[in-house]
Amino acid sequence: MIKFLSFSIFALLATSTGWAQAQCNIAKTVESEYGLSFSGMKKEVPEISDTSLLPKPQEKLSSVRLLKSAPYVPDGFFFSLVINEKKDTAWIRRIGGFASAPAFFGPVPINASMLVGCKLEK
Repeated sequence: MIKFLSFSIFALLATSTGWAQAQCNIAKTVESEYGLSFSGMKKEVPEISDTSLLPKPQEKLSSVRLLKSAPYVPDGFFFSLVINEKKDTAWIRRIGGFASAPAFFGPVPINASMLVGCKLEK
């Protein structure tokens, strides 16, 4: 009983802290390729200011959580990837910062095989 309880608590912590994405290839690739951190992105990616270029709500979209903000950084950035699997395309969504306004960047090309091991949110 104690072993099961310990495992359950570990699984809950792993999921809530992002450890569950450790095997998500696309998260690792995007985080390193674009240099995502709580302070922004190192690689310049076009920001989408024209909302008609954003993914449409009727499209079948998924998302993957990427980096969390650093602890004790209340105005740090959080990132996720909005994915259109049919078009092998994704957009980087950034939220947080001083004004906490969401912003979309991309599109960035992806490959469906990169989604293996990812916890997709529909």
